[in-house]
Amino acid sequence: MIKILLAVGVVLFCSAGYGLFAEKLLKLKPTGFTAPLGFVLLLCTLQLCYYPVQFFNGSVSWIYASSYLIFGCLLLYSLFHIKELFKRYWQWNTLWIIASFLAFIVVFYQLFIDIGFSDSPMYLNYIAQNIDNQHLNLFNLYSGKVGAEWDALYLFQGYYHFGTFLCHVINVPSVLLGIGGKIDNIVISTWGLGMIYSLISSMLIVNFAEGLKIKQKSVKYVLIAFTLFFSNFYYWRVAFAFYGNTYRTLLAAYLIYTAYCWLRDKEDSLKYVMMFIVGAGLACSSSYLFISFAILF
Repeated sequence: MIKILLAVGVVLFCSAGYGLFAEKLLKLKPTGFTAPLGFVLLLCTLQLCYYPVQFFNGSVSWIYASSYLIFGCLLLYSLFHIKELFKRYWQWNTLWIIASFLAFIVVFYQLFIDIGFSDSPMYLNYIAQNIDNQHLNLFNLYSGKVGAEWDALYLFQGYYHFGTFLCHVINVPSVLLGIGGKIDNIVISTWGLGMIYSLISSMLIVNFAEGLKIKQKSVKYVLIAFTLFFSNFYYWRVAFAFYGNTYRTLLAAYLIYTAYCWLRDKEDSLKYVMMFIVGAGLACSSSYLFISFAILF
């Protein structure tokens, strides 16, 4: 679990740095926590790098190499700006995130994923069977049968290949260096990706509440508490937090919120943020294409 927590911490740290970079580049007004914007950019960037190997069913080595390169660059940038990031995250709202994260861990530990009556086998296999695979996606996502690939709509979600990379990188110390034991892929997929969702969604919810500029603090705090500890704790948002489809509703909300801020504040750079949100949504769920078109229309 320590390895998973460290990996989640690195992903969040890199996302925070990427979000800070985007704010500076696009000259955006500070939006509170930078990790949600950075994670959206991260998924969008990874998806763009993954498309060629997904289309040509190439080796997962391309996934590993491009992911290492992107995370390496983001890690260096984030380390160079660690003082600025520390100031952004050293605030009272961080306590909301910590409380929500601890609650998520406790609740998730008590839940049952219900593999026999859900799509979990499909998504977990999407992640696990591509590990060290020389021909990406050439198998049925449910049965694992080679040469019987699933509907093409499901084969271009880079979020699951990011999950493949996460499983690979967490077990590198054990496989290559013999340090510690190997962690099961299902544990990394469910816990690792689930914790990332919990933290990103919590930060985004707090950013929403702050960005709405509610004058009455009591109303704002009630809104944050209700959304964090009720709406964000529906069964499927905890048990299936590792699904790409779970991000679908979150990113739909993010797209609506960003469009609202764009119209309200006349901040022209936000139109680029909407583009990145759509890109991240496509990396997580094929149906987000139609949802995003409806929202933008």
